[in-house]
Amino acid sequence: QDKHQWKAIQQRTSIGEWSIRTSLPKSTTSSAGVIYNVPLDIDIEDEDLKSVMKGQKVSKATRLTYYDKNSNTRKTSRSVKLIFDVPILPQTINIGFNSYKIKLYVPNPIQCYKCQGYGHMAGNCSNKRKCRKCGEDHQSNECNTESPKCVNCKGDHPSNYKLCPSREQQKQALKVVKRDNITLHEANKQVKAKAKARPVGQQLEAEHTDIKNGL
Repeated sequence: QDKHQWKAIQQRTSIGEWSIRTSLPKSTTSSAGVIYNVPLDIDIEDEDLKSVMKGQKVSKATRLTYYDKNSNTRKTSRSVKLIFDVPILPQTINIGFNSYKIKLYVPNPIQCYKCQGYGHMAGNCSNKRKCRKCGEDHQSNECNTESPKCVNCKGDHPSNYKLCPSREQQKQALKVVKRDNITLHEANKQVKAKAKARPVGQQLEAEHTDIKNGL
C-alpha cells in the first residue's frame, strides 16, 4: 500500500542468506474478461486487429472452444477471452464496427481424477483414490455400477457430472476469487454461507443462460 515501502522491497535481492526476487501479483497488474457472439469470420490473430485491441489495453486474445458431442471434437466458439494489462476490467471493447460488453472471465473448476475433489490435480493428490462412478475405493474403469453416487455432493450421479451442485459451488467460488481478489478458501466460505439461504443452482441459472448464448 505504501509506494516507498514497495520500492524498497523491490530493491532487495536477499534476506539473510536467502536470495529473493520480488514481483507484483498478476491480479494487481492485469485482468481477464470474455466477450460473446464474436463472428467466426473475425480472425483474432490478424495483426491489424491485434494492434487495434492493443490500443484498448488488450495484451492477449484467445478464441475459446467447446466440445461438440455430435462429432466428438472440440470446435471454435463465438466467445473470446481477453487479457488486459490493467487491473480493473474495462466495460466494453470495440472490434470493427461493433462494441462488445466485457464480462469477467471465470475458469472452469479444476477436478482431481484420483480423489474426485476440487481445487487440485491428481499429480498433487495425497487423498485416497475414489471411483468417479460410485465413489468407492477402486479404479473408475473397474466399476460396473448401475447406481452412480457422487463423492462430493452424495447425489445419484457420477462425480464428474457437469451440473453437480458441488461443481456449481466451485464455479461460484472461482467467480468470487476473480471478482474480489481473495483466496479460494475464503471464497468457498462465502459461497457456502450464501448457499444456506438460497440453492446454488438458482444463483447460477442466469449465468448458464449467458454461457449457452455465447457459444
